[in-house]
Amino acid sequence: MLKLVIALALSSVSVLCYALDGFYLGGGVALNQTSSDNIYKTYYAPDGSGDAVGSYLGNQSKNSVGTYFSGGYQFNDYFATEVSFLWSNNQVYQPSPQNTGNKTFLGSQNLLAANALFLYPFTDWFDLKVRGGIAFERATMTDYVGSPMTDGFTSVLGIGGAFYIFKHISLDLDYINYGLLLPLNLHYNENGNNVVGGNPPANAATVENNDLVLSVNYHF
Repeated sequence: MLKLVIALALSSVSVLCYALDGFYLGGGVALNQTSSDNIYKTYYAPDGSGDAVGSYLGNQSKNSVGTYFSGGYQFNDYFATEVSFLWSNNQVYQPSPQNTGNKTFLGSQNLLAANALFLYPFTDWFDLKVRGGIAFERATMTDYVGSPMTDGFTSVLGIGGAFYIFKHISLDLDYINYGLLLPLNLHYNENGNNVVGGNPPANAATVENNDLVLSVNYHF
């Protein structure tokens, strides 16, 4: 009876491994640099008049450490598709000195991406990877009036390598850019009101992310 149970268990594992053949799962850490360009912050005058005033904050970038998860299917030696998720939490910019009461931060970012990967197997233990795709990004703004959010699509481009340290396990190093071709346009409201008009647009910025990702992947 015991032999029968063991045989059935091994058969089940064998069938499962066959069904999962080609799939892979992974996770790791991302060194993230977030750049915001053309930042313009509109706020209301502190004298209670209701007048809109603002300042042009220019371009700024900040670094942080994020988490990265991925899963995909490799069709052959040269092509794979992948879904990935990146989370980072960092301060991106703050107002110029004259706006000392109105701090503005980019509190966190969530990026869910669909990627096509083009692979080139240089050796049995190293694959070159080039990726392209699109991501849905949620950026959370936190300032003195609350935490508005902006959702939108952004482009994905990247290059990297997979180093097979064991037969089914690879150590991957990837450079991934989010937003070079399609940056996220960031807008938010003040005190529940619509943004105030202006040129450049009030309460606006474009967001681009550059990430260096180190991950471990298991290939079924």
